[in-house]
Amino acid sequence: MILRHQLALAALLFCHAACGSVAGHDTMGSLADQYTELAASITELKTEVTAAVTALDELPRDNASGARSAFGDLRAAVAEIGPQLIALKQATGTAQLAAKSHFETWAAQNATITDEKLKARANERHGDVSGSLKGLDEQSQKSFAMADGFAASLQDLQKYLTNDLSPAAVGGAADLIARTRADGDRLAVSLDALSLDVARYAGKLGAR
Repeated sequence: MILRHQLALAALLFCHAACGSVAGHDTMGSLADQYTELAASITELKTEVTAAVTALDELPRDNASGARSAFGDLRAAVAEIGPQLIALKQATGTAQLAAKSHFETWAAQNATITDEKLKARANERHGDVSGSLKGLDEQSQKSFAMADGFAASLQDLQKYLTNDLSPAAVGGAADLIARTRADGDRLAVSLDALSLDVARYAGKLGAR
């Protein structure tokens, strides 16, 4: 599933780069498709974050067998979160650059419209779409910063528990486990909101 979305994102980004001469409405359609795929990828990351939180919840302090099972689930989630987050940041950055490049071309063409009413309408639409992207950029950066902190805590816990899954070891990490779990809950909420807003933005661009 993860690979499918990454390949789809790569194909969309390649098309946008290779088809720079296509009509503006086709470029908007390509951008909408990119943001639709981004929304799906963000949802996948949220799924792995939730899996990690569940694994943290299930780390018992008095059951070695249960601890091994929960730790296996935690390691699986950590293995997915890191690569997903890197790929998502890269795809988001590329999509943002492509959108900003198109908006510059769009603004330049608007300036050449001679009908004043039509020009005003074109500029209004341009301002709405480009302004929404700025807010989305800020929201993305906030969510990604939260994800970075969550991933770092998960990696610390994984390193710590890899060599000692005794009840004493799990108990010794109780504070960090609790904080990381709470951070994961907040991150899941943030990613859920981001995914919805990215999907809405795709719709504003004209998702097909």
